[in-house]
Amino acid sequence: MAELRVKSTGTLKLFESDNTSSVTIASPASLGADRTITLPDASVTLASGTMNDATNLSGNIPVSNLNSGTSASSSTFWRGDGTWVAPAGASYDIGTFTRDISTADGTQAVTGVGFQPTHIIFKGNVNAVAGGFSVGFDDGTTRSTSGADGSNASTFIAGHSTADISILCRDVAGVSGASYEGKASSLDSDGFTITWNKINSPTGSLVMYYMAFK
Repeated sequence: MAELRVKSTGTLKLFESDNTSSVTIASPASLGADRTITLPDASVTLASGTMNDATNLSGNIPVSNLNSGTSASSSTFWRGDGTWVAPAGASYDIGTFTRDISTADGTQAVTGVGFQPTHIIFKGNVNAVAGGFSVGFDDGTTRSTSGADGSNASTFIAGHSTADISILCRDVAGVSGASYEGKASSLDSDGFTITWNKINSPTGSLVMYYMAFK
């Protein structure tokens, strides 16, 4: 094996072919033992630069050669597997919508959330009706709710809790068997869609509040 030695604290310079620039390797006086430098088995061009959201640094280091890193704006993170990802963090939106519960079965799109939610909490009641209150949750697949009937708005009535429904107004306006039910049938890019089911002849204006999470 050939050896190239630097005596004392001297330096070793590697020059380019044009003899105008060089890489200097210096040997410190305090070096107490052998040091091994393992070079990569691929050609890598090094340069100063800052990370951006494109495929390269502003210098000449290909991002694909990096294990990890963050962008200059900290808005994205280079994961090292060929993808940029956004920093982790929860998002939520609070909003409201209404529904005339005399309306027949159908769907209602709620937009303006600002993202595609993964979970939604619902709370609402029918205006000017002594009852028709409910609270529930929905993730587009699993859902449940509890509600009060039209005879006592302050009490959750036994049997007025149900799965596969996230919005429940039962016995509204004091009419037995008159109810209006809903669930998030799809979680959309800017909100969600409610599928409604009208039973018998409920009346009133349902005011719903929601908290959507991402």
